[in-house]
Amino acid sequence: MAQKGKAPPAGEQDEPVTVFEVQSHGALSMPDHDGPKTRAECYDGQTYGWSESPSALADAMDSCEPLFWAVYHLYDDFRYEIQDEIEKLEGAAADREQEREEDARRLAELKARFDAMPEYLNERLGAWVRGLDQRSFREWFVPALEKWFADEPDWGREGDYLPASASAEGAAVEFFERCDPEWLDVLGVEFVEAGHPGGSYYYVALEGGLERADTAAIERANAAARDAGIPVRFARA
Repeated sequence: MAQKGKAPPAGEQDEPVTVFEVQSHGALSMPDHDGPKTRAECYDGQTYGWSESPSALADAMDSCEPLFWAVYHLYDDFRYEIQDEIEKLEGAAADREQEREEDARRLAELKARFDAMPEYLNERLGAWVRGLDQRSFREWFVPALEKWFADEPDWGREGDYLPASASAEGAAVEFFERCDPEWLDVLGVEFVEAGHPGGSYYYVALEGGLERADTAAIERANAAARDAGIPVRFARA
């Protein structure tokens, strides 16, 4: 029986093979790959327990770069929210003859908090998160980050930080990394480095079929696999 949902060529149904799809750009992928779909699934090992406390979140940020980016974005939003509230309170006070005592206290509190939030924190973000009060942590950061974790990763930007098995192409890379090295030469499979904004990633492709799903390259690889008794086949996506 063929693995991953693709039937092998006629006459080979009894041979246990893994069939890879050749994408239009030449990359091999694992059909019907059931990998993680959300950031929570992808980053669980690095970020487990992040919502327990500000310190736990800071520790998770140290282990997960994309989470650091997300918290930095929330920090900016939080800072602008405080600034907006300060401007509203100052505007309301200007419209009244006498400033209310409770507004004055709130304004002083917000200004002190805003002054302690520089516009650019960079590597100091973790220390700031550790000092975050529980109310702000629970009401502002936890709900927003729970939504972030529930979303699908940005496969392009976060690709370097995701487990290889997270995508169908990554699963193919992982398969050929673990297989007998001689298979790569026999099948004509090679690892290809591709760039994207912010980094690069690897995929596997058939030699001679890098620019498209090349029929000749697929036929050559399948013939070589049959002759060598390698339980792998290739098909157009």
